[in-house]
Amino acid sequence: MSALRERVQIERQITRLQYSLSIDALQLSEEYQKRIEVLKALDFVDSTGMVTFKGRVACEIHHQELLITELILSKKLHEKSPAEVAAMFSATTCQYKGGDGPQFDKDSIFFQLKEDVQSTNDWIEGRAALVKARIADVGDELRYDLMEVVYHWASGMWEFVYKITKHNLNDHSLRIDVRFSELGRDLIKLIVKIVAPVTELHA
Repeated sequence: MSALRERVQIERQITRLQYSLSIDALQLSEEYQKRIEVLKALDFVDSTGMVTFKGRVACEIHHQELLITELILSKKLHEKSPAEVAAMFSATTCQYKGGDGPQFDKDSIFFQLKEDVQSTNDWIEGRAALVKARIADVGDELRYDLMEVVYHWASGMWEFVYKITKHNLNDHSLRIDVRFSELGRDLIKLIVKIVAPVTELHA
C-alpha cells in the first residue's frame, strides 16, 4: 500500500508540474499578463493580442530585441553613418566592464550616440513602468565601454583600435565578435524578410 501511495503522490506531482508548464497556466500568471501589457504599450502587440509589424521585426532579433527594434523604427539610425550605428549597437553586445563606464564629453559624437541609446531604453522602461512591470534584460545589459573602440574599428582605424585594446580587452574580443556576428545575421534576415517583399511590390 505504501508503494501505491507513493506512486499516486508522484503522479499528482507530475500532473501539477505539467500544468504549471502548460500554456493555460502561463496565460493565468501575473508575470505573463504584465509582459503582454508591456508589449501592447510598446505597440508590439495590438489590443486584440495580434502581433504587429513592429512585433514581427522584433521576432527576427534574438538579443535586446525591444531596444534594437525601437532604435530602428524610431529613426534613431536613419541619418547615422555605418560606424555610428555599429558604435550604438556595441552597447547591446559589450561584456567588458570598466568600472562605471566611460564619461564622454558633451560635444563628442559618442555622448550623442549614448544619449540616443539610453533615451530609447529609458522610454521602454517608462512604458513598462506604466503597467507596473520591469524588463530585466534591457538596461541591465547596456555597456558603453567599447563604443569608441567599435566606432574606430568600423571606420577602418585599425592602428588606433590596437593601441587602446591590446592591454585589457583581449579576453573579451572573441565574445564581442560572436555577439556582433549574431546581431548582423539577425539584421540581414530582417532586411530579407521585410524589405525584400516591399521592393518586389514596387518593382
